[in-house]
Amino acid sequence: AEEILTPLGLTTGTGFVGPTTRAKLDALLAKAPAPTPACTTNADCPAGKTCQNGVCVVPAVLPSVGLTVTLAEDTPVTGTIVAGQATADLARFSFVNGDANPVKVTKIVLKRIGISGDDTLENVYLFEGNVRLTDAASVSQNTITFANVAGLFTVPAQGKVDVNVRADIKSGISGQTVGLQLTAATDITSDASAVNGVFPISANLMTIASAVLANADFTGTTLPGAGNIDPANDVMVWQRTLNVSNRDIYLNRIAFRQIGSINYADLKNFRLYIDGVQVGPAVENLDSNGYVTFVTSPYKLSTGSRVIKVIANVIGGSARTFSFSLRTIADIDLVDSSYNVNIRPTVNTTTFTSITAGIQTVNSGNVTVQKATDSPSGNVIIDGSDIVLAKFTLTAYGEPVKIETLTAGFTHTSGGNVATSTLRNGRLIANGSQVGSTATLSPGGTSFTTNLTVTPGTPVTLEIRADIYDNDGTGQIANGDTIVARLIAGTSNAQGTNSLTIINVPSTSRDGNTLTVASGVINLAKTSTYVDQSLVVPQTAFKLGSFVLSGNPTEDVNINTIQVDFTGTDAWTVSTLSDVYVKYGTYTTPVKPTVTATGNSWSVNYTLAKNAHLTIEVYANISADAYTTTTADTMTTSLLVTGVTAASGQTVNTGTTPLTGQTMTATIGQIVSAVDASTPVAKIVADNTTQD
Repeated sequence: AEEILTPLGLTTGTGFVGPTTRAKLDALLAKAPAPTPACTTNADCPAGKTCQNGVCVVPAVLPSVGLTVTLAEDTPVTGTIVAGQATADLARFSFVNGDANPVKVTKIVLKRIGISGDDTLENVYLFEGNVRLTDAASVSQNTITFANVAGLFTVPAQGKVDVNVRADIKSGISGQTVGLQLTAATDITSDASAVNGVFPISANLMTIASAVLANADFTGTTLPGAGNIDPANDVMVWQRTLNVSNRDIYLNRIAFRQIGSINYADLKNFRLYIDGVQVGPAVENLDSNGYVTFVTSPYKLSTGSRVIKVIANVIGGSARTFSFSLRTIADIDLVDSSYNVNIRPTVNTTTFTSITAGIQTVNSGNVTVQKATDSPSGNVIIDGSDIVLAKFTLTAYGEPVKIETLTAGFTHTSGGNVATSTLRNGRLIANGSQVGSTATLSPGGTSFTTNLTVTPGTPVTLEIRADIYDNDGTGQIANGDTIVARLIAGTSNAQGTNSLTIINVPSTSRDGNTLTVASGVINLAKTSTYVDQSLVVPQTAFKLGSFVLSGNPTEDVNINTIQVDFTGTDAWTVSTLSDVYVKYGTYTTPVKPTVTATGNSWSVNYTLAKNAHLTIEVYANISADAYTTTTADTMTTSLLVTGVTAASGQTVNTGTTPLTGQTMTATIGQIVSAVDASTPVAKIVADNTTQD
C-alpha cells in the first residue's frame, strides 16, 4: 500500500493514511510472493550470460568499457610439449571490446617465463583461430614484441577476439619449463590508450620432453612451373609431394599465400586434393592478406608419398601474374599420430624453406560458350510465338569481353529432307533482356548487333527465340519436322576490354537440342472400370457410357464440342431414350428431351490442360419399351470430342468417327423360386409332433 500511496503524497500524518487505512489497503492490494530468482551473481549463469534482475540473459552490451584483455578460459592447461615440435600452443588471450566501434590492436608484448632460455622458443606467432596474424617473432632478453601501426588485428564493436600464441620449440632439449606472460598491449583509439588489463597476465607453464617424432619431407619439384595460362576453371595452382615416414601423421590445416600481381577477386573456388581426393570444403575466396586456408579436421596421411595439390578457378587477371607459396612451417599443421604434437616438415630432408610455385601470367581474356543444361528439348508448338529454341551460357575469363555481334541460325529437317524455311521474329535474349533487333532467322545465320559485355565471375544466359512459323513460305513447317538452333562461330566479333585483344565468340559453332514441331492432340478411351452390363428397365438418369479424354504434353486444348451417337438393337431404339445429357468433369450439359441415332452434339467450353485427363459420361432415361421377351435388346453409346489447341490454334478431335463405348443389355425383373438347400430331407416322423 505504501508503495502506491507514498508517491501520491499520502503518508502517515497527512490525515488520510493511518495504520488502519494501510492495513485495509494492504489486504486489498495483496500481491503474490515474488518468484525465487534464477541467479544472484554472474557466477550462477552459464557462459555468455550475465545475471540481470534474477534472470540469466545474454548481455546487450558487454560489461567492459573500452578494450580489455584477460586470459582466455580455454587457454592451454599445464602440460608437456616436445622438443623440436612446431607451433606449440602456449597461451590464449581474450580481447573484449565494450565500445560501439571496432578497435585495432597495434602492439602486444610478451615475456618468456619458466626455466628455459631465449632460444627455447625459436619462432613465436600470433593466431586467430586457424588464421596466422603475424610473421615469426623471436625472444630477446625474455621479451617478444609484435607491433604493426596498421593493426595486428581488429576487435569488432561489442565483440571479442581470442588470440593464440604458438611457438616452434628448439630441438635437443628436455626438462625445461616454459610459459608466457602478456605484459602490455596497445590499441588505436581516439586517445591512443593502452588496452585495459591486470598485467602481467600469466599463462600456464609447459614442461619440455624429448621424443622421436614422425617425419614429413617435401620432395620433388613444385608445380606448376612458370608460364602463361588461359583463364579457366580447375587450374592447378600448387602441387608438391610430401613423404611421410616413421609413423602416420594428421593434417589439420594448410594455408597458401598468393604473391603475384593478380587481383584477389580474379581467383575463386579453391580446392585441396591429396592423392587425387578432395579434402575439406572448398574455399571461395582469398582472405584480405592473400591467403587461402584449408581446415581438414583432421585428415590422416599414411606413411609413404602423398601428393598435395591445390586447384582454383582463374576468372580474371589478364596480363597479371599469380603464384602460390607455402610460406612457413606455421602455415601447415602436421600432427604426430602417437604424440599428438605438431611436427616440423622439411624440404628435401633439410630445414623448411618457402615452397613456391612458378609465376603464372594470365593470357588475354576469352569467352566460353556452352549449351545450358536446361536448354529446351522435346516438342515445340507449330505456329507458336516467341519460342525458346536454344539456351547457352557465356562465361568470360581473364577480363571483361565486349561481344559486338552474334550470329544465330538453325537447321530444319522435314520428312528426312533439309528444308529451306526461315523463322519469323528471331531475337536474342541475354539475362532476360533483348540484345539486338528482331529479325528473320535464316538457316545460314542472321547477325545480331549485341554490344554485350560479359564480365568474369558473372556468366550470361543467352537464348535464341523465334516463332515456329515459315516466314517466307518456301519451306512449309509441319507436324513432325525437327529444328536445331545454332550459335554460329564468330569472326573477330569480340574484344577484351583491358588487353583490347580481338577474339572470336563462339570459337566454334554451338548447337542446341533437337526440337520436334508438334501441335496438341486429344485421345479418347473407354473407362476401363465401367464395363458392359445388363439393366432392368425402366431407368432414370442411367449411365449409358463412360470415357476418359487425355491431353498432351505440348499445349492446352480448348474443348468445344461433344458428339454422342447411339446404336440400338431390336426393341431398344433411340425412341426409348429421353432427357439425355453429358457430364464432363464437374460440369453437365443441357438436357436433350429426345435424341437421334447420330449427330447429337453439345457445345461446351472447357480447357483441357497439358497432360490432364477428363472423364466424360452419358446419361439418359430409359422407358420399359426397351425390352421384349423374344430378343436381346441392347444399346451402345459412341463419343467424338472436338477442340482447338490453345497455342497453335489447330482444330483437333478424338478421331474421324466416334469411339464405341460400353454395350448395355435391357431386361426386366423376375421372381425365380427353388427349394432351399437347407430344406429337411425325407424322414420318418412321429405323430402328434410339429415338424418343419
